[in-house]
Amino acid sequence: MIRIALHAALFAVLFAAAACGSDGPSAATSTPTAAPTDAHTPTAPPSPVAPTATPAAETLGAAIFADYAAMLDEAAGFLTAAASPEEIAPKVADLKERYIERFVAYGWEREKLGEADKGAVDAVVSRLLVQGPVNFQPLADAVTRLQALGTDEGREVGNTVASLNTLTQYAFFELLRKQLPAEADRLGVP
Repeated sequence: MIRIALHAALFAVLFAAAACGSDGPSAATSTPTAAPTDAHTPTAPPSPVAPTATPAAETLGAAIFADYAAMLDEAAGFLTAAASPEEIAPKVADLKERYIERFVAYGWEREKLGEADKGAVDAVVSRLLVQGPVNFQPLADAVTRLQALGTDEGREVGNTVASLNTLTQYAFFELLRKQLPAEADRLGVP
């Protein structure tokens, strides 16, 4: 049941990202593509369509996407069916913190850009999320398996694993501030 909900939410977000347009920078910064309370939906940047990307925006967007895909691949390596919550917990916590640092660094780079380039970065990441070869299945399988254990530890680790799916929000400060204000405060994000 959880697996079906995860996949349905994922495809709804990706379909919405591909189908929606933007009226410019104000729409790009105010309309999240993921529901703020849904920790199982990947966090695409706010704007699926923006002005043509400058080389700097294209490079930054591609780097954000590449690290997101690399993070998912790395997680797949330790989210095996035999792994227990006790084995997964420290690995997923370390992975999450390492990638939070990377995405926040990208967020500071994005903050230096003008509004049009910020929107272009958003569009590049959205486009790559829709087009790119990203394997969400190991995350979905692990969350389903951990939640099915019926233990507090299984649920907690499952929730942490599920949160990996939305880590790109750390590169989009307005999204982070809206969805996780305590995290934005912790990291000194405006």
